[in-house]
Amino acid sequence: MLADDPRPAYLEISESDNEFCDILRAENQQRFIEYDRPEHLEMRKVMHAYFTLKPMEEWRLLVRSAIVGLLDAAEARGNVDLMRDLAVPLPALVIAEMMGVPASERPHIRVLTEKLLHRGGSEPDPHVQGITEMNDYASPIVKDRMVNPKEDFISVLADGEKPGVSTRDQVLGNAALLLLAGHGTTIGLTCNGTLSFMTNRDQ
Repeated sequence: MLADDPRPAYLEISESDNEFCDILRAENQQRFIEYDRPEHLEMRKVMHAYFTLKPMEEWRLLVRSAIVGLLDAAEARGNVDLMRDLAVPLPALVIAEMMGVPASERPHIRVLTEKLLHRGGSEPDPHVQGITEMNDYASPIVKDRMVNPKEDFISVLADGEKPGVSTRDQVLGNAALLLLAGHGTTIGLTCNGTLSFMTNRDQ
């Protein structure tokens, strides 16, 4: 999907999907994981300090509190669906907190995440809508953090724009990447890990 990759697509892309693929290619090119050195290293340096052990340890209480809150709410309803009640909402809660999203706007972040995780199959495509809506939502936040930084991930990304390490499009692309990268893995690990423990109770 990279624009500078000379190899043909592994599976031939249908002509009707070309526009969608072009959108995905343009979106992916804004993310630091798609770059080689030296660009990758410079963008990674900006974000690295936010994800070291000490800051992550400080998130432990927040994550535990979010888990307890979600499970208590499910228990109060009288039944628990682990994926619906814990695995899916948990990443959105934690990532929204990391991004500095106000509590009142977190349901909107969950909706955006669901659209971004969607890949094809309907028209208009939810993923493409999610890209546009995520950029529209995050752009004014980035603009504010450029002059009023806080202790959140958007401020870290905005800090990389000031010296020219990242462009505004790259800042927005990496903000969306945080939403995407933190979901599928967390949902799968929570559900599959719990199933493994249920079937191997001695562990």
